Amino acid sequence: MTAPKPLRGELRHLLVLALPLVAARVGHNLMGVVDTIMAGRIDETAQAIVGLGTTFYFGGLILAITTLLGLDPVTSQAVGGNRPETYRATLATGRWLALAFCLPTIALQIGIPWAFLAGGYDPLLAREAGFYSAAAAVGTPAALMYQVVSVYLTAHGFTRPFFWIMLASNGVNIVFNLWFVHGGWGLAPMGTLGLAWSTACGAWFQLACGLWLLRDTGPFRALRARWSWHPEVARRVLRLGIPVGIQFSLEMGAFSLVTVLMGAFGAAVLAAHQVAINLAAMMFVVAIAIGNAGSVRVGQSVGRRDVEGAIVAGRAALAVGVAWAVLSATVLLVFREPIARFYTPTATDVSVAVSLLGIAAWFQLADSTQAVGFGVLRGLGDTRVPAAFNILGYWVFGIPIGAYVAFRYEAPTALWWGLTAALVLVAGAILWRWARWRIRLRAEGVPC
Repeated sequence: MTAPKPLRGELRHLLVLALPLVAARVGHNLMGVVDTIMAGRIDETAQAIVGLGTTFYFGGLILAITTLLGLDPVTSQAVGGNRPETYRATLATGRWLALAFCLPTIALQIGIPWAFLAGGYDPLLAREAGFYSAAAAVGTPAALMYQVVSVYLTAHGFTRPFFWIMLASNGVNIVFNLWFVHGGWGLAPMGTLGLAWSTACGAWFQLACGLWLLRDTGPFRALRARWSWHPEVARRVLRLGIPVGIQFSLEMGAFSLVTVLMGAFGAAVLAAHQVAINLAAMMFVVAIAIGNAGSVRVGQSVGRRDVEGAIVAGRAALAVGVAWAVLSATVLLVFREPIARFYTPTATDVSVAVSLLGIAAWFQLADSTQAVGFGVLRGLGDTRVPAAFNILGYWVFGIPIGAYVAFRYEAPTALWWGLTAALVLVAGAILWRWARWRIRLRAEGVPC
C-alpha cells in the first residue's frame, strides 16, 4: 500500500526538473514557428525554402548534437554518486568534443543541399535552401557548445534558467527576423536568408547566456572545469553517445526524407507538410524534455545504486509521457483546421495541412511514448539496442512502405501513415525493453 507514495514524490521531482526544460524546448521550437509564419507571409515558395533549409541545417547538425547526449548518463550518474572529479571531467572533455564536431558538421550542412541539387532536385528549392543552411551554419559552433553546457547543468538539476534564456532568445529572434527580412538601419532586405542569419545569432546568444550561468552562478563557481582532455571519459561518452546520435539521426533522417519526398509533389504540398511537421515537432519536443528529465532522474539513482529509485523514476517519466501523448494528440485532432489557417492563408495548403495534422494526432501517441522511453533507457546507459529499434522501425518498415504507396497511388499522405506505423513499432519495442530492464534491475541491481 506504500508504493503510490514514492511514485507521487518522484512525479514532483520529475516535474520540477522537466517543466523548465519543456519551456526551453518549446521556446526553441517557437522560434521555428515564427520563422515559418514569417516565411508564409512572403509566399508559399519562401515557406517551402525555409522548411527545406531548416531540414538541411538540422540534418547536418543532428548527429553531432545528439552524440553529445552521451554526456548525460555519465554526468548524471557521477552527480548521483557524488563524484565531482568525474563530472568536471565530462564538462572539460565535452568542450573539446564539441569543437571537434564543428568542421564535419558544417561541411554536412553546406554539402547536403548541393548533393540534392546534383541529384536533380528542384533547382530553385535546393539552391535557396542551401543558402539558408549555409548561413544558419554560422551558429553551429555555438549550438554544439551550448549542448555541452546545458547537459551539464541539467544533470545537476539546474534547469530553471533555461526558461528565461529561451524567453530572451525568442525576443532576440523576432527582432532580428524583422530587421534582416525587411531591412532597415543600414541593411538591405534579405528575405528568407535573413531568417537563417537570425537563427545563427540566436545560437550565439544562447551560448553567451549558458556560459554566464556556468561561470558566474553561485552553485557552479566551485565546479569550474579547465580545458583538459580525459581519454577515458571521452571513450565512455562516445560509446554511449554515438548510438544516441545514430538513433536521433535516423529518426531525424526519416522525417527529413519525408520532407524531401513531399517536395516531389510540388511546393504547395511541401508548404502544407512544413506546417504540419512544425506543429508535430512542437508537441514532440515536450516529450523529449520529459525524457531528458527522466534520463537524469534514472541516472542519478543508478549513481546512488538505488534500484527502486531508478525503477520509480522510469515509471514516473513514462506516465507523464503517456499523459502528454494523449493530450497533444487530442489538441491536434480537435483544432487541426484553425491551427492550419493560422499558419497559412492559402486554401490548398490549409486542406492538405488539415489532413496531415489529423494523421499527426495519431502518431503523436506513439512518438511521445518512444521519446520518453529512450530517455529512461539512456539514464541506464542503454543506447545501442534502442538505436537498432529505430533502424528496423523507420528504415526497414515504415519509410519503404509509405514511399511505395505514396508514389504508386499519388497519395503523399501515405508517407505520414508510414511514419505512424514505424512509431508504433518503435514505441512498443521500447516499452518491452523497459519491462526487461525492470526485471533485470530487481534481479541483478543497477549496472556498474
